[in-house]
Amino acid sequence: MNWRLTALTILLCVMAFVRDGFFLLTTRSDALSSKTSLQAPSDPESLLARGRPLPLRCVAPVDLELIPGITDRLARELVEAAPRLDALAKRHGDVLALQSVKGIGPERSASLAELLSLQGTCSRN
Repeated sequence: MNWRLTALTILLCVMAFVRDGFFLLTTRSDALSSKTSLQAPSDPESLLARGRPLPLRCVAPVDLELIPGITDRLARELVEAAPRLDALAKRHGDVLALQSVKGIGPERSASLAELLSLQGTCSRN
């Protein structure tokens, strides 16, 4: 009976790795090979759940509305401002770049900087 429980535990761990770990390994290797090329997220909700930032240039406004406090208007403005924010973030940092969007102050920009990736281009593969 004990070996069956061990075998089941190992099988579940392998299945979890294939589902989650393989995704993390492939995105990590992509990020290492090209820091300016971001992969389009297949599931923005799962990225947020894992604590990974959403690449702003690769998401739709609907995806940004998953973040608490982001309205549809603010999500549209963020997506439209993505190229400009990329340039500002390179010079001044993500927090100050986000503050240039109407409706985002110092507190909200600090929290959004942890949830959004502003720099880089999006390659949809």
